[in-house]
Amino acid sequence: MENKAKEENLDNFLTQLNTLNKIITSFKETCKISSYCFDKCVSYPEKSLSNTNKKCIWNCTQRYIECEYFIKNRSKDSQSLSNFELIKNINSSKNLSELNNNNNKTENFALKD
Repeated sequence: MENKAKEENLDNFLTQLNTLNKIITSFKETCKISSYCFDKCVSYPEKSLSNTNKKCIWNCTQRYIECEYFIKNRSKDSQSLSNFELIKNINSSKNLSELNNNNNKTENFALKD
């Protein structure tokens, strides 16, 4: 009973730690995007941002996020496609080896006659 409670506490702690890690990673990414877009859009410091600067930062951020989303999905598609090709090649090689085995059996049968 005591071990089970310890395992549940450990699992709960690891889940919380994983969630915290995701939040920190997301925060770092947000800071990176913000910094990049601010540097790109604001040429000199002012007391406040102009509407042009705000629009530029907004558009830059949107493009960055869209591109990142596209790249992540593209890499997932490439990964699944490469996995599909790998399975297809494995199946093809199995079929080829079966075909070779069947040909060898046929040749052996023909030689026995």
